[in-house]
Amino acid sequence: MAQKGFGLIVRKKAAPPARNVLKSKGALSAFGGDSDSDDDAGEQYVGRAGVNYQMGKEAAKNKGAVKTQEAWRKAVEEDATVYQYDEIYDDMQTTRLQIGAEASKQKKKAAEQVSRADAANC
Repeated sequence: MAQKGFGLIVRKKAAPPARNVLKSKGALSAFGGDSDSDDDAGEQYVGRAGVNYQMGKEAAKNKGAVKTQEAWRKAVEEDATVYQYDEIYDDMQTTRLQIGAEASKQKKKAAEQVSRADAANC
């Protein structure tokens, strides 16, 4: 049976935990190295490899932009009003305000009629 010690208890030093040595900074990233500024990633390549890396990155961006432009063009060809959000929203708001103004006029008329009828009965 082990005795309990009283007073200052000195613990034995445990072996330090093993470290995971990672070569790239991107492995520690929360998003797997995917960030808006990939300038750091290009620094790991030197000379021709760095240039090829940068060119590949730009080509991927351009390819995505071309696909977006094609989708936009096809949508406009199918329906010319597909991107006219503001105009449609403004029309909806104008209609809503007109209906609200008519309703408030009717309420005022009803209130005046009630007050006239009330005054006539007194």
